[in-house]
Amino acid sequence: MRRFRSIAPVFLALFIAGCGGKSANPVVSYQPGDEKRSCEGLKGEIAMNEAEIARLVPYDDATGKNVALGSVDIHRSAIIVAAMFQVAS
Repeated sequence: MRRFRSIAPVFLALFIAGCGGKSANPVVSYQPGDEKRSCEGLKGEIAMNEAEIARLVPYDDATGKNVALGSVDIHRSAIIVAAMFQVAS
C-alpha cells in the first residue's frame, strides 16, 4: 500500500498534464468596417479562406484514427490503474 501512495501522485500528475491545452483564442463576430462590406465581397473572402484551408490542410479522414487512438489510451489507462492496485496488494 505504501508503494501505491508514492506512485499514485505521479500518475495523477501525468494524467492531469495530459488534459492541459492552449488557452482559448475566440474570434470576434464583428470587425470594424463590416457594415461597408457587400455580400459579394464576403462570399469572395469566404471562398479564398476555404481555398487556403484546403491548401494548408489536405483532406484526411482522421476520425477512425482518432477513435482507435482514444480506445488504446483508455485501455492503457485501465491497465495502469489495475497494475497500481496489483502493486498495492
